[in-house]
Amino acid sequence: MCTTDELDDDPEDERESWLRHNKDPHDRPQGLLTYDDREYLLGEKDISDASETQLRQRMRDRIRNGLVDFELLFHYLDDRDLQTIFSDITEPPEGSEISEVYDGIRWALAFSYYGITEHTHVNFERLLEEAIEIGSNRSRKATEGEHQKAAIASVNIEVDWRVRFVDPERAMEKLRDGEWLTDKEIGALVRHGDLDNEDLERLREDDILDSDTATDKE
Repeated sequence: MCTTDELDDDPEDERESWLRHNKDPHDRPQGLLTYDDREYLLGEKDISDASETQLRQRMRDRIRNGLVDFELLFHYLDDRDLQTIFSDITEPPEGSEISEVYDGIRWALAFSYYGITEHTHVNFERLLEEAIEIGSNRSRKATEGEHQKAAIASVNIEVDWRVRFVDPERAMEKLRDGEWLTDKEIGALVRHGDLDNEDLERLREDDILDSDTATDKE
């Protein structure tokens, strides 16, 4: 489904603002990713082509094996440990800071959804149903009362696609603050006729506006 409801700027431009807990690769202890992995993903590590190939392979292996480890965690990690891990999670009010664990779960689900729907033929809804059923069958509700119960889950995911529009005023603020602009933001400024000669010169100095585009604008 596609509608023309207006959304904010290009998601690529907002990627850095999404990094609530990973702007510094050494801020947290190592998890699925090592410090070297984080530095590499953030573009802070200079390595040779051969070393990069090895690093990417090791990172893929750790992620795959980390996913498989959840079987052990689900079956054998004590509920006291689960409570410690998840006890501070609450659904945050809009605009508030999000806890690390809440944020981590959200990105883990997004990572899984994107990877599965974009790169496999697996039915994500059915996979999610199976996961909910497994988790539910471990819960107290499965053993309450006289009879053993089994959970049956039903998941229906609907994605509503909306057209994204660039905010020219925000793009102009970024330009005059010396921030990098995306191609879509530059195009929006050109189309709206918001660039004066000083702005055009600033874009030329940053090599992100060619002379033909500048001439057309002038």
